[in-house]
Amino acid sequence: MNSSSDIFSSMVRSDPADSDLLTERLYAYNEIAPDFSSDQQNDQQQIALNELRKLAGAEIQTESYKQKHIDHHETDSNLERCIQRFQKNHAEQIKEYLDQTQKRKTLPDHHLYILNGWAFENHPFRSFSEATNPSLLTEESRKSLGGHFIRWNAKGIVINPGPGFIKIFHDQGLCIGDIDFVIVTHNSPEAYGDVKNISELNSQLNKTSSELQIIHYYLHHKVRQELAGMLKPSFKQARHTIHNLEMFLDSPDVEEIELAEGISLNYFQCTSPDFLTKNHDDNYLADTTGLGIRLELSNAIDHVRIGYLSKMGWSPLIAHHLSQCDLLLAGFGNTTPRDYSKLGYNENFLGYYGCYSLLEEVTPKLMLLTEFNGREGDLRLEVIRKMRNDFANTNKDFSTAPSVVLPADIGLMLDLHTLQIKCSMSSEYVPVATLRVVASSLDFGRLSYLSPTYFL
Repeated sequence: MNSSSDIFSSMVRSDPADSDLLTERLYAYNEIAPDFSSDQQNDQQQIALNELRKLAGAEIQTESYKQKHIDHHETDSNLERCIQRFQKNHAEQIKEYLDQTQKRKTLPDHHLYILNGWAFENHPFRSFSEATNPSLLTEESRKSLGGHFIRWNAKGIVINPGPGFIKIFHDQGLCIGDIDFVIVTHNSPEAYGDVKNISELNSQLNKTSSELQIIHYYLHHKVRQELAGMLKPSFKQARHTIHNLEMFLDSPDVEEIELAEGISLNYFQCTSPDFLTKNHDDNYLADTTGLGIRLELSNAIDHVRIGYLSKMGWSPLIAHHLSQCDLLLAGFGNTTPRDYSKLGYNENFLGYYGCYSLLEEVTPKLMLLTEFNGREGDLRLEVIRKMRNDFANTNKDFSTAPSVVLPADIGLMLDLHTLQIKCSMSSEYVPVATLRVVASSLDFGRLSYLSPTYFL
């Protein structure tokens, strides 16, 4: 029997010829026999090791790919859940909005709502400085914003809904379903900033509501050009709801449109004599000049004429177009020493002199000054005091009751039949001749309209 040492040493004692014969039998004639020298053997081992590494790397990559695929699927699922959660909440909010509208008390008819003013939340930046409110440091931030709303014969008319209008509108207990007409009189974001929001919200509500609310838009022609693509109707019934307020060479002095039974819109274009002397071409004039409007409101018991001007300098034609108005709503804008000394008119705003001239020429029952730009500060009460004093001194003999001039602020509600204003405290309606206006302790604060019963 061979020992273990004999077995393991047998290759050393083998005949070289036998090895060659074995190699020849193991490999084909045209194949190259491997060289089993020590260097070649090391190379083969290295190659095998590299192959193992590749296999291991591929397996790791496969596992990594699987993990990434799992992670990707999980993130997609999370994203989809987030979107679905938002859509569900949004649908619930739309339903809640419609439900609240149905449960709301009947809206007073034949009313004017002032929704333009300063909407600062009691100086929210007090922590910045006891004496400084950064939100009031720029002239742009001090412009009053919002719009106006008239309800007549159960139809709602929005006028110049600028930025912030939607919020102020809802804060006063109103809703999109109350709007039937939107009127924009000049080409400025201050007059149309929230038109798109009105249209979008109404479209979303219509997709859920059982009844369609159709809103007609009567827009300054430049605003129509800008917003036409954004106001595309979602329903066939709203196909012809975008209307152009434009003056042509052969237009009459005043264009008239019947909005609904008992509601007529009259619009006109006026430019101050000083502005006409400047070398502006007709296109520039048409693009930059705002429109004045007169609303003729009638029903079985009353007929009310309302004149409205915004971003328009004084012209004698204005008084002609707004004659016989019961109520004037005048955008004040800014003033200067030359303006309030009645030495010259502003170009783009009525200002003090323009408003005073309008009051003197038209002598309406009530004139509300609104849309103060705040460039010189909060001058509302000072402007009204001066205007009342100047008017009283100039017009001492009245055969009828003198005109009443008041500053208009967010929250003012006017009964158009009686021309009485709702008291801010008691909610009773007060004749404008006896109404008291109280300022806030803060600059640009909200005005209050109070019955004289609250004063000694």
